[in-house]
Amino acid sequence: MKNKEDIRKELDGLASPLLSGLKDRGEGFSTPENYFQALPDELWQRIQIEVSRRQVAPAPTPWWTPLREFFESLLQPRYALALAGVAAVIAVAIFLFRPNTSENNQVLAGVSAEEAAQYVADNIDEFDMALLMELAVAENEQTREEPPTESTGNEDSLDQYYEELIDELDLEDIEEML
Repeated sequence: MKNKEDIRKELDGLASPLLSGLKDRGEGFSTPENYFQALPDELWQRIQIEVSRRQVAPAPTPWWTPLREFFESLLQPRYALALAGVAAVIAVAIFLFRPNTSENNQVLAGVSAEEAAQYVADNIDEFDMALLMELAVAENEQTREEPPTESTGNEDSLDQYYEELIDELDLEDIEEML
């Protein structure tokens, strides 16, 4: 025991007043009464307040926000380069594979209708019959006359129109209708 007192006296003599003042303060830190019993309730209240603040409905996003985000994602470097590559391939394909109508028109400009009809008559066996039928139907629809109505003509013009239609019909057309 004497040894502790000697050490204390020596420290008081050598040390600063700060060290000697620490002993006079007491035990150091202290907590308020019932601090640890009230701590869970206080924390729970703080959590509830924070949750209620966050539960406020967020502002609705405009309709264009997802669309904008989609296009922004496309503008990422890897997607932008991919899109540029696809666009370049499409442009080259269009340029290379487009029909050259000016040359076709120049070639057909020198052919008369009689020469074309003679060529078709000479080479009719080489043509696809289904394609020829489609062309004939399309041509018939383009040149088809509208029947006269009672407001635009009289009964004689209607009779004449129907007689012309009957005269144009052949046996195959009548069989198809039946």
